[in-house]
Amino acid sequence: MQIAEDFWKLGSFGKLNRRHVYFITAVSNDTTHMDRLLDLVNKQTNLKHLTFVIVDMGKGNEKYDLLAHKTLVNAEYLYLGGPFSRLIGLRKGFDYAKQIAEKNGHKDAIGFSIDTSIIIPPNFSDIVRSHTRCGISSYAPVCYEHKEPGGYWVTTG
Repeated sequence: MQIAEDFWKLGSFGKLNRRHVYFITAVSNDTTHMDRLLDLVNKQTNLKHLTFVIVDMGKGNEKYDLLAHKTLVNAEYLYLGGPFSRLIGLRKGFDYAKQIAEKNGHKDAIGFSIDTSIIIPPNFSDIVRSHTRCGISSYAPVCYEHKEPGGYWVTTG
């Protein structure tokens, strides 16, 4: 009963505001979308409570060069190589984020998968943080997906 009361009263919002969010993406040879997503993640508010996990499944010399970019957000890079599989990449990314969270003592951290073609607002990590309740909530936010030509609104998550 206490969980339901806390959910509706938002009595623990102060704690939720400090929970760490892990944005996790799987990429393979898509530098255009990845550069734009990294720029959008760098513009997020509350960067000290955000980590961006990039799982690269590019082949050989087609790796994403994270060092060539200025990152304001804490970015973690994991190279897997091999044929691209979003499922495998995200699974490995969530496992990696969980290891990082445990190492850094981020109890009740939030993992959120994000596609490279999604356009997110600057307060998106705060939106994820404030709408997620551990163990009792899951949701699919609506984001603008950029596809050439034009774009469209999609439900993701």
